[in-house]
Amino acid sequence: MKFFKHLTASGNDPDIGKLIDEMGLKGYYLFFRTLEIMSSEYNITNPGQNSFKFCWFLDQFSRKIRNEDLKKFLKITTENGRIIAEYEGRTVHLNCPKLRYLTDEYTRQKPYRIQEKVTEKVTSEVTEKVTPKIKDIRIKIEDKNIYSIEFEEFWEIYPRKIAKKKAFKGWSRLSKKQMEEVLSAVPNYVKEIEILQTETQFIKHPTTLLNPENELWVDFLPDAWKPPKQSCEHRPSQVGTSTSPSIWKDHGLTREQWDVAMVMYHKQKKDTPGLMVPEFIKTWKEKEI
Repeated sequence: MKFFKHLTASGNDPDIGKLIDEMGLKGYYLFFRTLEIMSSEYNITNPGQNSFKFCWFLDQFSRKIRNEDLKKFLKITTENGRIIAEYEGRTVHLNCPKLRYLTDEYTRQKPYRIQEKVTEKVTSEVTEKVTPKIKDIRIKIEDKNIYSIEFEEFWEIYPRKIAKKKAFKGWSRLSKKQMEEVLSAVPNYVKEIEILQTETQFIKHPTTLLNPENELWVDFLPDAWKPPKQSCEHRPSQVGTSTSPSIWKDHGLTREQWDVAMVMYHKQKKDTPGLMVPEFIKTWKEKEI
């Protein structure tokens, strides 16, 4: 406690008057010095109550105050109920019921400030621990809800799972009819990949297949697609020779022309190591077409 209120009419207090009558000004000094000691050791959980070793308590007064003076003083204040003293061995327990009402505002509000700090600390700790988890949960929920059922069906069967969010943007640009075509075409594309043993790097990106401007999936629709024939000369696992529809179209060939060209390419490559497909196709087209 920083200070306690000293009423200006204390001199007219009958209990203090009795102390002065019996002990002189020494009684006045003992009363307010005791309040000072109790206030300096103020216990906010038990306001107005203190326990001291009697010897220590006595040392807090002037040297002129003797043991019997202090005990006489406490006997008088106990009788009038102003400062009640109880002894337990060498310890004295003091209780001043009115001290809590004499405390300064700072001390009176201290329990609330402590509670506010504890609450603030706990709230802060909980927020720091819980908020990231809530955010992670929110992100997971949003990720789950961002994709449509039809797209998830496509993604489940598509053999190359990369850039899912970007692929969904492409999917969202498709019409309902195009979405239905893609779902019916993908199983055939998967079969062709398995038959030709197409390397992963040559499997179309989902975003490429789902481009509504190119409609690459139409080559794999049930009415258009035919299972490819794999020959000894035509190994799709060779770099640059995958039979993906975009390959022969990119070179301006039909599928039949592409198959013939690939057979010739592998034969010529045995005699010309390092021969590249684009170079061979250009020369082959000039001679054969």
